[in-house]
Amino acid sequence: MDIEGFGPETINFLFDKGFIQDIPDLYAFNYLELIGEEGFGEKKSSALAKAIEESKKGPFRSVLVALGIADFGKKGVDLLVDSGIKTVQTLFELIDSSNRDYF
Repeated sequence: MDIEGFGPETINFLFDKGFIQDIPDLYAFNYLELIGEEGFGEKKSSALAKAIEESKKGPFRSVLVALGIADFGKKGVDLLVDSGIKTVQTLFELIDSSNRDYF
């Protein structure tokens, strides 16, 4: 995962403070909630939010791999993409709807 502004220090901070629990949370978190935290002003928080949004525009296969889903390799990625799941938003909507019949 190569996202502008997300170095080890930022990732560790987010985990240590409980803002995120796992890698997929990086894509769902509202980074503006960081404003006021030590080292996070409006500019940095907005930049992190923008970087995450930009990373979603990359090849979806790369985004899926970056999510780090356990036991989810190339074949699983190919199955999702071939089934019409081509954006993180679509994946999250599918998960939120608990549409288990889809799989």
